[in-house]
Amino acid sequence: MISSPAPESPSLSRVVFVMDDLHRPNGIVSAVDLLASHMRQRGLRVDLLCFGPCDEEFKESHHVITAMPGRRLSTEMAGYSRSKPALKPLRRAITPVWWPLAKARLRRIADTWEPGTLVVGAGLDSVRLLTQAGVRPAVLVSQVHADVLALTQQQRSLLHSAAESSCTITALTPEGAEELERWGLPSVFLANPAPEAREQADVEHSRTVVYIGRLARAKQVDHLIEAFAHVAPRDWKLRIYGAGPMEGELRAMVEGADADIELCGTVSDVAPVLNGAAIHALPSQAEGLAMSILEANMAGVPTIAYNATPGVRLAAGPSARLVALDDRRAFEEALSELMRDDAARARAGRQAREHGRAFSASAVVDQWMSLWGQLAPRAELAPAPR
Repeated sequence: MISSPAPESPSLSRVVFVMDDLHRPNGIVSAVDLLASHMRQRGLRVDLLCFGPCDEEFKESHHVITAMPGRRLSTEMAGYSRSKPALKPLRRAITPVWWPLAKARLRRIADTWEPGTLVVGAGLDSVRLLTQAGVRPAVLVSQVHADVLALTQQQRSLLHSAAESSCTITALTPEGAEELERWGLPSVFLANPAPEAREQADVEHSRTVVYIGRLARAKQVDHLIEAFAHVAPRDWKLRIYGAGPMEGELRAMVEGADADIELCGTVSDVAPVLNGAAIHALPSQAEGLAMSILEANMAGVPTIAYNATPGVRLAAGPSARLVALDDRRAFEEALSELMRDDAARARAGRQAREHGRAFSASAVVDQWMSLWGQLAPRAELAPAPR
């Protein structure tokens, strides 16, 4: 993280987060939600410029600007029921009319930004659209929210495009920032924040293992279900929170398991979940910076995870039980040991909470203020030509 945060500059009055969508469950969205709330508490105006779907809760708690009305009809976007191949001729017919109107709207929005506004490109696709519309903020910081080495070719292309109009790019780990520098891209390490826990979990006496995240194949929740079913004592239970494409397959596994396992769906507030937990488990193949680990740390809940990426190691800290990627036997053993040792869980929980303090929203906002203080003098604080 950036060291020696500079004092907040009175010249910074507005922050704009440029988002692909505001739809949970999504670690990026959770991080932006937290940052935006804490920045507003410091007297900054914060806008969320959203290019995709938006949950109603964000419209109620933030100043959300719908960037491109009609994008669902005019572009092929995953997850939209109307985005079907059969609609491609309709999209082709609409786009020549829609895109000029959308560009004009984006430019009108950008014209309201004060000189020196910090624009955070939380979604690389949204940064691309902003640039194509001719909007080039003086202080634009784009973000990589995934493990840099795991980026797809399409993501790398978006990243290089965003770098052309960005002052710098933030990576979630020091290793990620160093890799971007090797690619010739300006970068800085700046982690995502985690919410402060309202209370600390009683991990010594709890008998609940929790998973919080998407039910996608790369998360390998099936590894956790199988491990728990093999080694869990009878008084323990596993609760899985989230949704995704693997839900049906995982539900079949749960129904066939001889253990107390339940798929609980999505949850908007993870605090009650973590307050009742003894162990947080994450058998994911890759993570940029695992938000669920950061949240567990704040609640004093120890984590068992695969040692998959630098982001897992950074989030986990010294208290976590990390085992070799895809070593299912080692994952089972770590889970069994921690379930059966109440004192070890209590120690690990205290260590997790101590490690989590470095990722508090207040600390991370300080780092954003410091970064803006470094970048603003280098940028022209007059509106960029559009």
